[in-house]
Formats: sequence, structure tokens, C-alpha cells
Amino acid sequence: LLFGAWSWLESRRQPGQRLRPLDLGLGAALALGGAVALYFLVNRFGPVPIRSYGVMLLVGLVAGAAWLAHNARYYNLPSGLAVDLALTALVGGILGARLLYVLLNLAQFAGNPLSAFRVWEGGLSFHGGLAGGLLAAYLLARRRGLYFPTLFDAGAPAIALGYALARIGCFLNGCCFGGHCDSFWGIRFAPGSEAAAWSLGLPPGQPATTWGEPLYPTQLLASFLALVIFFVLVLSRRLFPRPGHLFVFFVGLYGLERFVVEFWRHGASGRPFAPLPALTEAQVASILLTAAALVFLVFTRRRDRARWAPRPASGAGKPAKGKRP
Repeated sequence: LLFGAWSWLESRRQPGQRLRPLDLGLGAALALGGAVALYFLVNRFGPVPIRSYGVMLLVGLVAGAAWLAHNARYYNLPSGLAVDLALTALVGGILGARLLYVLLNLAQFAGNPLSAFRVWEGGLSFHGGLAGGLLAAYLLARRRGLYFPTLFDAGAPAIALGYALARIGCFLNGCCFGGHCDSFWGIRFAPGSEAAAWSLGLPPGQPATTWGEPLYPTQLLASFLALVIFFVLVLSRRLFPRPGHLFVFFVGLYGLERFVVEFWRHGASGRPFAPLPALTEAQVASILLTAAALVFLVFTRRRDRARWAPRPASGAGKPAKGKRP
């Protein structure tokens, strides 16, 4: 609703005019009014469960879109692009995340193939979501005539911020959990969660009726590291003047983050890598991802930095917002 109101208000502005704080306040008020109306309709005609993971996913989407709108000036991109890109990447990300999860767990859906479409029951892969979201963003860039490496650079911190918030949703949902923990930071997950059932040794599909045993909160660790990545990207973007390099740097940092979290994480991604059992399959994939990003940056980094440097913006102290080639 907020995105819809935002787009409607932008469509009423003259070309080149920016949205004022009053416009954004009006959009938020319209969205809040629609949400209140929806709340009463839902409770009048039948209860609809609100999942914590879905809520945090949308919070991450809004936060990422807000940062992209703020960051668009640095890359000389239209601020209104943030809404279109967020919604497009959301659809592509969900489709990609679900598709990869199903492909990695075909046995789970062999008996009932139609259950693969029940996204609301859980089962999403971040790697698939990232690939699907990037493909959707690439198609949007082609349609709008935008230089997609620059678009990916602008969106890299937004992805990290959204990912950090979505991982809090994983924590509240009780998924993507860690192994047994005997130290002070162990977390007992609530009855009914996947984490509680696993910690109690229950067979798959049987819900836990009591609180589970303490587990490592790997979701919160991943969320914290993603926030660190967000600030690193924001503070170091001037070190990557060539379009596309900041996004590749983000991919390398994500590989490092996932490699670290996997030491405590349990689940499908925690399966040992057969040729090297000391590492998990996800850790090997993370090493390859980070290595590929590092090799790409080293071999494509040009010495003629002036060619890619943004032109100074008008006004002292303002960030450069030059247009990339």
C-alpha cells in the first residue's frame, strides 16, 4: 500500500520535481488507512495468520527501497526507480528462491508436486532469491534503458540491509537455526517451530509441544554480519568507481559471511562436503563465490580511475552523483 501510494504521488508530480516530505507523509497516511481498513475486513470475514517471517521480509523490502531511493542521487538514477525495482526484485526473488529450494529438495515434493507452489508454508533459498531478483532487475534495466552494472551497485547496500532484517524473521520463525549450544547465548525456540522439534529429536513433520533445547542463534549472527556488510559497502563505495565492482565486492563479502555462519548453522546447508568433510557444502560454495569475486575484481580493475570517477556534484559538501558511462 505504501509503494502504491508512493507511485501514485510521483505520477502527479511534474517531470524533474522531487517528492516533498509532505507528499511522503500523505502516502504513509493513505497506506495506514488502507491497512486499518484491511485489518477490519480480515477480522470480519475470517482470520488470516500473519507470519513473522513475511512481516520482516516486507520490512526489509521497504528499508531496502528507502535506502535505494536515498542512494539513487549518488548514481544519478531517478529516485522513483526504487519502488519499481523493489517490487520487480521481490517477485523475481520469491520465484527464484522457491525454485532453487524445490530443486535442492526434490524428494520432499515427489509425492505431491503441487505443494511446490505453497510458498506460504516456507522453503526459500537466499541464493536462488538473489539470482531471481538480479535477473528481474536486469530485465527492468533493459526495459528502462539503464546501465545495469550501475543499478546493481546502487542496490548492493539495499540487498544487505534487507537481508539483515529478513534474517530476524528467520529467528522469529524458528528456521535456519544452529546446532546445540551449551554456552550463555543458546536460545530455546517456541513450541511448534522447526528449531524446537529438531532440538528435541522429533521426527520430521512432528511439531514440538514444549520449548526446545538451547541452539545457536545463527539467524541473529547472520543479521549482524549483514549489517556490517551494509556499512562497509556504504563507506567504501568511493573505492569502487568502476560500475559493477561494488556489487561484486558485496558478493565476495556475502560469501565470507555465509562461510563464518556455517560453522554454527544446522540444516540442509550444513551437509558435509564429501571430498572434504571438515567443510559443509555451503562453505565450499561460499569459498568459490568469494574467490570468483576476488579474481574478477583483480583482473578487471583498471588503473585509469579518472575514467570511471563520478563528476563533482554542484554544491560544496554534497556527494558526487556523476553518471557512469
